[in-house]
Amino acid sequence: MQRALLFGFGSAVFLLAAVLLNGCGTGAPPQVTPVSVQGGYEHDAGATITATIQVARPELVPESMVEWSTNPPGVGQFLQSKGYTAVWKAPADITEDRYVELKVRVTDTRGHSSESSARVLIRAPADAGTKPRPDEPLRVSISLPDGGQIVGPGQPVRLDAKVTRPDLSPTYTWRLVPSDAGQLLPSPGGESATWVVPTQVAGDMRVTISVTAAANGQEDTKSVDFLVSPTGAGGTGVVLPPTGLSFQYSNNAPRPNEVVEITVNYNDNGTPVDEILWKVESAPGVPEGHLEISQGPRAVWRAPQNILANQTAVYVFTVTLKNRRGLTATGVTTVAVRW
Repeated sequence: MQRALLFGFGSAVFLLAAVLLNGCGTGAPPQVTPVSVQGGYEHDAGATITATIQVARPELVPESMVEWSTNPPGVGQFLQSKGYTAVWKAPADITEDRYVELKVRVTDTRGHSSESSARVLIRAPADAGTKPRPDEPLRVSISLPDGGQIVGPGQPVRLDAKVTRPDLSPTYTWRLVPSDAGQLLPSPGGESATWVVPTQVAGDMRVTISVTAAANGQEDTKSVDFLVSPTGAGGTGVVLPPTGLSFQYSNNAPRPNEVVEITVNYNDNGTPVDEILWKVESAPGVPEGHLEISQGPRAVWRAPQNILANQTAVYVFTVTLKNRRGLTATGVTTVAVRW
């Protein structure tokens, strides 16, 4: 704003214009510089980032009246959220690169406010795609031994349990059926177990080993069948369930409303598979998709339309195969839908 001051000297009148900086004058908001981010505007996930601003009239803007925030709200953690300098810790658990806006609101002692911001790119870790997501259900699987599912007397067999959520530190419970079919020795942490096959075997015997993983109110159980034969892995006429399950995907990173086809491959071990059934599960509150084809070796599923922006939803697909003799095998895979 400008004010005119008149000074009279004799017949002459002088006009003096006093120009006041309007940085924090009456009716004018404070002038704020753009947000400056130390180290540039691209950082790794989990990095600690320092951002600064300056104002035209700092004597009218106490640091306590300078407040920082993020857009989207609540992303990462502010270690220092007031003052001309902010310290912000970027989120570490992201699975893909994302932009976050660092915002600052400046209010002067006269109640006038201004805002400034900077857009920062947070790079996801290189292994982000292999890390479990917090909304992913707990599922367990058993890795088959290299020697296969036909074993001989006295043979030690190591089994490993793998879970989708190792970050939950689940507990493991192993079971042997029949219970007198040798010894089942879990490891100290329970993630694996060694089965010592009986040394005295009169004839072919079927044995089932199962493991249950439990954590945070969730649990899941998987089992695997073995044939104990006096001749070991030699010729036998005993029927085995399907083995060697693997999956192929038409699209393993679909967007909302896209279609995914999942095909299961397997070894029928000489006995035809008559029934293949699919089901899909997700965490509570996650939008459901539509399983358009749920029978046969190929499942067709359409992702939901209403995935939240900047979110990833994980869906667990379970397929159960039953052969002509009624023996079953189960496989599990996951699909992540990204906005």
